[in-house]
Amino acid sequence: MKFDQAWLSDLLNLQKRASELAKNNNSTSEIQDLVKTILNQYGINDLPWYENSQSSSSGKAKENAESKAASQYFNIDISEKKQYVQIQILMPGIEEPNNLLIKLSGNALDISGKSSLITENSGSFSREIRLPAEVTSTGVSALYKDDYLTITLPKIPPEGEVIPFDFYPSSSQE
Repeated sequence: MKFDQAWLSDLLNLQKRASELAKNNNSTSEIQDLVKTILNQYGINDLPWYENSQSSSSGKAKENAESKAASQYFNIDISEKKQYVQIQILMPGIEEPNNLLIKLSGNALDISGKSSLITENSGSFSREIRLPAEVTSTGVSALYKDDYLTITLPKIPPEGEVIPFDFYPSSSQE
């Protein structure tokens, strides 16, 4: 996906329209429909939050509060290279390893835990990050250092792709 001037313009228009809808007490579904329309223009059709919007909202309120709290503290940078996807997240306040849980579920990364800097929901957060490419769990690496969580996920090579290899000829001469 290319983040060009048109994309930025649409994003700003979306933000303006969402603000107008919120001021006029319009339903959440109207805002979701608007977001879905714009994302579909950029080929983003896999919107699990949209399909689930009709379900009961009892668990959604807590989930939304956690997500909002997390987004106030965690900046996410996703970069896609030829052979891997790398995610770097600024996550201050993680005080010990068991305060962080990282799961790969299909084409999404689920990150949850507790941060001493989040005051809402007892510091709990939960975040799902959609990945820009298909990845494999084989060879995944994750490192939390200096308030940054860096996760490197190897991509699944396309079918039929030629795999390069190192070649060391035999040194024996006959």
